Amino acid sequence: MMFVLEGSEFDRFEEIIKKKNLYDQLKERSSRDVLVNLGIEVNESGDENGQKRVAIALTYKVAAEVGSLGDNIQSLRKHIKNDTILHKLVSFHPKYHTISAHTRWASVGAISEPNCHPVDNSTSGSSAPKSGIIHACLNGDIDNYMELKNEYEQHGGVIPPDITTDTKIIPLQIEKYINQGVEVQEAFRLAVNDFKGSHAISMHTDLAPGKIFLAQKGSGQAIFIGIAKDYYIPTSEVYGLIEETPFFIKMDGEKEAQGRDGIT
Repeated sequence: MMFVLEGSEFDRFEEIIKKKNLYDQLKERSSRDVLVNLGIEVNESGDENGQKRVAIALTYKVAAEVGSLGDNIQSLRKHIKNDTILHKLVSFHPKYHTISAHTRWASVGAISEPNCHPVDNSTSGSSAPKSGIIHACLNGDIDNYMELKNEYEQHGGVIPPDITTDTKIIPLQIEKYINQGVEVQEAFRLAVNDFKGSHAISMHTDLAPGKIFLAQKGSGQAIFIGIAKDYYIPTSEVYGLIEETPFFIKMDGEKEAQGRDGIT
């Protein structure tokens, strides 16, 4: 869950957290090297008018190979229900908010919390600054993951050894283009063009608050966008939205169409 607050709202939130003796918990959860269950990321930036804006991303993960149907969802709901920091945060008025939820077995890498989606753009040792919070989910495989990972590490970046999922390269590749001065939407497009294989990708970032970025490539995966009364739901499988709405748009990333400036 990613919330973006105006500076004054975040200051009030921080005051409440300190009064409720939750500040140490906030600092501990936001200082972890790897994005795992109950992880929090905080990033301060400026809006288009130069005013302070603060993004807070809260992540909930579970990686259990053995259990009964519904155990994982119950575990996630329990963590969300008991997260006092989240409850305090949603009582304020975010300027933007987006939510990303994903479930799949790892086809690349171990079944573990660090490999659960979303994965972020945090690493260690890179000379390039962290540009913002970038969270990505993947259905499919990045076939040239090792090639891109080796290229990243040749430039000084180090992916923590606990993270072995190919999805990790998605936010890092997006960030690479952002650090070159490319706008977020174009950085996302360029990154997707670097990936080989078939995949459906979702991403959200505080660098473009309130938006969900979607990409579909190849024939093995799909993206559907469910249209509900007050919101929309992107999903890579139709059953991800049928309980909420019977109406959806199917994206087709491989289809050519006549655009304003030619074939697109």
